[in-house]
Amino acid sequence: MLNLALAMLFFVGIHFLISGTGLRDRLVAYRGEQAFRAAFSVLSLLALGWVVFAYRQAPYVET
Repeated sequence: MLNLALAMLFFVGIHFLISGTGLRDRLVAYRGEQAFRAAFSVLSLLALGWVVFAYRQAPYVET
């Protein structure tokens, strides 16, 4: 369950901490818009894959 929480925190964190901040602007200025989009897309897909993997590994808790 901790793995799922970390995966979700990472996925949401990269979107809140990178995509809507000045960090995005600096990364775009450093590498360019196309490279930023490619890298951010790959990072997002990896994070989403981690979320799916962690969800499938999480134990079922009956309520």
